[in-house]
Amino acid sequence: MRDAYVHLQTETVFESGGLLKNGESPLSFLKCIEHKDADNWTLDVQVLTDYSDVIVKDYIIYLNTVYGYQPFRIGNITRSKVISFQCKHIGYDLLNFVIENSTSVELNCQDAMQFLLDHLVPSGSFTVYSDIQSIKTISIA
Repeated sequence: MRDAYVHLQTETVFESGGLLKNGESPLSFLKCIEHKDADNWTLDVQVLTDYSDVIVKDYIIYLNTVYGYQPFRIGNITRSKVISFQCKHIGYDLLNFVIENSTSVELNCQDAMQFLLDHLVPSGSFTVYSDIQSIKTISIA
């Protein structure tokens, strides 16, 4: 059995037991098949319908893998006698986004990264932080 916990999509620290509280056990899988290669890291998962309230698109599954605990984003949910869904490692979140041709001129790192995120297609809810103060110009074509 692999330990897994469900967290809100906005969480960035996964130290608690997630959404399953008050002594509830970790998420229990009927099926959890991991696919990992150089370009992607995904899970094909099935759980009982008892977990309907925590299996929500974009929530995070924090799963104990051979590499230690890793966060995966829930997507492609189908509900029937069981709940089936796929998860993609959050390290690959940006694969479905592109940055429009853009040039940020004479900005510090924080402002330049924000400028690029403002030109993300489709728009995303990503945030950036940098304390690098040097001024540069960056162009994405």
